[in-house]
Amino acid sequence: MTSRPPIGSIGLSLTNLSLVAVLTACGGGGSTETDYAIGGTVSGLTGTVSLANSAETLNVSTNGSFKFSSRAREGANYNVTVKTQPTGQTCLIVQGSGVVGKADITSPSVTCNDNAPNTYAVGGTVSGLSGSLVLLNGAETLTLTSSGSFSFVSRSTPGASYAVSVKTQPAGQNCSVTQGSGTVASADITTVQVTCAATVSALAGKTWQTGALIENGAGFVRTYVNRPGFELGLSDNGAATAIFMQDNGTREALMVSDWQAGATATAPSTPFTIDTAAPVNSISYRPRLAVAPGGNAVITWVSMQTCGSDSYGTVGQAGCEYIYASRRLAGATAWEAPVKVVATTEAFGSQLPMINDQGAIAVLLDGMPGMVNTISSHRAAVALRTSTEAAYRIEYLTDLQLGTLLTIGNHVLAGLDKAGRVTVVGEQANASGTRDLVAYRGTVSGGFGSTPVAEALEDRSAGANLYAMQVGLDGHVAVVWQQNTATTNNAFLISVRSPVTGAWDPRDLTADVGTSLSGYYALRVADGVDGDVSFYESCNAVRRIGGVWQPKVALPTKCGLAAGSTAVSTWAMDRNGNYIGWVGTGQWVAYDASLNTMVKAAPTGTPVAADYVLGVAKDPRYGITNQTVMALSPKGFGVSVVRSEYTVMPSALAPNGDAGALANLWAFNFK
Repeated sequence: MTSRPPIGSIGLSLTNLSLVAVLTACGGGGSTETDYAIGGTVSGLTGTVSLANSAETLNVSTNGSFKFSSRAREGANYNVTVKTQPTGQTCLIVQGSGVVGKADITSPSVTCNDNAPNTYAVGGTVSGLSGSLVLLNGAETLTLTSSGSFSFVSRSTPGASYAVSVKTQPAGQNCSVTQGSGTVASADITTVQVTCAATVSALAGKTWQTGALIENGAGFVRTYVNRPGFELGLSDNGAATAIFMQDNGTREALMVSDWQAGATATAPSTPFTIDTAAPVNSISYRPRLAVAPGGNAVITWVSMQTCGSDSYGTVGQAGCEYIYASRRLAGATAWEAPVKVVATTEAFGSQLPMINDQGAIAVLLDGMPGMVNTISSHRAAVALRTSTEAAYRIEYLTDLQLGTLLTIGNHVLAGLDKAGRVTVVGEQANASGTRDLVAYRGTVSGGFGSTPVAEALEDRSAGANLYAMQVGLDGHVAVVWQQNTATTNNAFLISVRSPVTGAWDPRDLTADVGTSLSGYYALRVADGVDGDVSFYESCNAVRRIGGVWQPKVALPTKCGLAAGSTAVSTWAMDRNGNYIGWVGTGQWVAYDASLNTMVKAAPTGTPVAADYVLGVAKDPRYGITNQTVMALSPKGFGVSVVRSEYTVMPSALAPNGDAGALANLWAFNFK
C-alpha cells in the first residue's frame, strides 16, 4: 500500500512551480539577444550598384537609404562593400565597416560618380624621315625627327574623328600620309602611315614644248598701252584658256581658245567668238579672265549699247557701258551665253573677275551709284553670283572712292577663296586728307551687309600705298603696302589675316626688302590650314610658315629675279612660290621654293640647246609688238602665250624661222 504525502507538502510543491514559471518568464532562467539592421545611404547613382555585407548581396537602383534584410546582434562585425559597380560609374563607400552597437547601423555612405570616358591614342608609324617633320591632327601639332612609331599627346574618345596631315615638310623631303583619317572606336589608332622620301620638284624633268599656233594672223591681235591685249588662265591640272581681241571678218571680237597643257596635252582649239550676243567695246577696256584651280572659268568684258531709258543724265551721251560675263564650269563643253553683270548702267568699264571651284563668281568693278558719271561719284562695287544663280547682284562699297589714281586693279584689289568669302582691300580717304588701308569682307551668297563696314589694316597718320594683295584658297589674306612709320620713311609692311582667329599678323619688311621695290616682287599665299605666305623681292624671300615669320632667305645665284643678263623678262609663279621664266636671250629658268634651288638655272658657261625655249638661240617673241603672258600651276604645268610675228618658229632644222606681216598668237606648253 502506497503512502501519500501530507497535504501540506503538496501545496508547497505547487507554489514553487508557479514561482519558477514566473521567474522564467521574467528572464531569470536565461536571455534572448536583440538584432539590428545594417544599412546606409546612396547618392549620385544613375544605374544599379550591387552591395555586399558578409554573405548577403543587395542591389540598389535608386538614391537614398538602403537596408540589408539580414540583421546583426550587438557586438557583431559588419562590412558593407561594393560587389558590382554600376555601368559607367564608380561607387565609393565611407564608414562602411564597424561593430554593431545598440542601434541600427545607418552610417555607411555610398557615393557614385560617372567614370571618365575611355580615351585612345592616335598615331602610327613614320618611315624614311631624315629631318624635322611636323604633323597635324585637329589643332594639335607633333614634331618628329626620326622614323618609327608616333602618337599624339592628346587622346580621343570613341566616336571622335581624326585627320592626320603634314603641317611642315622636312627640308629636302616630301612626306605623304595614308590611312590618316577616320573615327576612333574602342582601341588606340596605330594605322596612320607617314612615308617620307627625298623631294622631287614638280618642275623637274619638264621643258618647253614646240609652240603651237592659236590663230594664224587673220587680223592683228589687239594690244593695250603697256599691257598685252590677251589673257591666259591655267587650272592645276593644266587646262588652259586664252582670250584675245581680233577681227573676226566682221568686227573686232572677243575670241576664246582652250587646250590641255598638262600630262595629256592637246592642241589649242580653233578660236571662237564669245561676245556675239553682246559685242565687246575694245577701245577702252580689255576683257578679263579668271580660272579656278579645278578648271572653272569666267570671262568679263564691256559692251557699249544704246542707253534707252537708262541714262546717266549727261546730255549727248550716245551709249552706255554694260559689263557682261560668260562662265564655263570644269568638264563642260561650252561656255554659257553672255549674262549682263550689272542690270542697269550703274557701272564703268574697269572690272576684275574671280571664280572658285564651286562656280561662285565675284566681279570687282567701278560702280556709279545713282548712274552719275562724274569722277567723284565712282565707287568700288562687287557683283556677286552663286553657282546656282542665273543673275548677278551688285553691292557698292560707298566709302571706297575711285578716281584717276585709285582704279580697279590699281590701289583697289580683291580676292575670293574656296568657301566663297570675298575680301576687297583698298586705299580709303580719311578726315586728315591721307588714305588709310582698309579691308571689306563679305561672301558671294550673303554679300557685304546692308551697310558695308571697313576694317582698318593700319591707323597711322601717314598715307598708305597698296602694292599687293592675295587671298589663299583657305581664306588667309595677305597685304603688302608702303607707308611712313615712326622710325622709317617709305617702310614696306605686310599683314596676314587668319580666317580662324580673325586677327591680322603684321610685320615690317623694311629690314628685308629696303624702302623701294624692284620690278621683281611677288606675294603668294600657299594652300593649307596655316596659309603659308611668301613675299619675294629680287633674289630674296620672306616667309611665314605655320603662322611664324621666318628670317629672310636668299635665293640661289642667278635666280632670274634680279637685274642683269640673266634676269627674266617674263615669268610666272604658282601659289606655292615656285616660278618659271624666260630670259631675254631666249633662255629659261625654273625655281623650286620647297628646295630653294634652281631646277633650271641660266647657264654659267656656253649655252646648249636645252637652255633655250626653242632649242636654238632665238627668242619666241619676235617683232616690234611682241608680248607674252605666262602661267604656272602647283603641279608643275606651265603655259606661255606669245604675240609674235613668226609664222614658223625657229628650230634646230630652221634656226631662223619665218616671219610674216601680222603678229600671231602662239602657245608654248611647259611639261
